[in-house]
Amino acid sequence: MAPERDSESAPPASRSVAQQAMSGAEVAAGAAARAQPMGPVAPDAAATDKPKSTAERLDDARNANKRMGTEVRRQRLREPSKADPGKVRTVENGTLKDNRRMMRIVSSRQDLTNFRELAWIADEGKPFRNARCSRTVQVSENVEPKEKPTMLMCWRLTPKKSVYTITVDLKKNPTPQEGVAALEREWKRMG
Repeated sequence: MAPERDSESAPPASRSVAQQAMSGAEVAAGAAARAQPMGPVAPDAAATDKPKSTAERLDDARNANKRMGTEVRRQRLREPSKADPGKVRTVENGTLKDNRRMMRIVSSRQDLTNFRELAWIADEGKPFRNARCSRTVQVSENVEPKEKPTMLMCWRLTPKKSVYTITVDLKKNPTPQEGVAALEREWKRMG
């Protein structure tokens, strides 16, 4: 006959080898330590009596910005574009990651005034052939307009047909000749 085993001393199958080597008190202490958060965490929404109001959440965000030394930047307000985004064609040549140069050509048979990136232009641009070009942009209302030497935006807009180009070249400053040449090719392609 096989010897009987004491059921209390037999390790349960659900316990790990490490847990089997620990005493009961050590296991309890280890479980309590694992239950503690490892760093700062957001308060549990279930732990609060009621959800925060929008004003309270905004106040929390502003205080966090103050602590981090940052400020809220609001989008520059411009008259919204009346263009239908579904009727806009966009072509990109190159990538900043691979070539360190990118050109985006955007065209449509409608007026693209204030459409997407055109809303960033902070001046009237300088005339070049049948278009205008600018390096000066303002994305946020509380940030002064800045000239971006590695970026050039060129555009030609009419109520029935519009084309604009954005060229970014991290190796050399883009020239109006390249931006307007691409713009004119697209204008001609559109007929």
